[in-house]
Amino acid sequence: MSLYQKGDETREERLGILEDEKKKLEERLSQLQTALNRFNLKIKLYKEGKFQMKSAVYTKAGQVGLATIERP
Repeated sequence: MSLYQKGDETREERLGILEDEKKKLEERLSQLQTALNRFNLKIKLYKEGKFQMKSAVYTKAGQVGLATIERP
């Protein structure tokens, strides 16, 4: 039997479930908005010809650094 079918005695429990799900959705929405903002910036930079790609560079000694590769 579902919580809804059990009636008013489970109202607070159902409300808690809804609030928990709302928090999860808000967190996911925030993550998606951040990703969308990054995409929009990247698209803008591509259109302006200012996109720079960072690439890992490994030396013979095994050290890692970043190199900027400019795209025309």
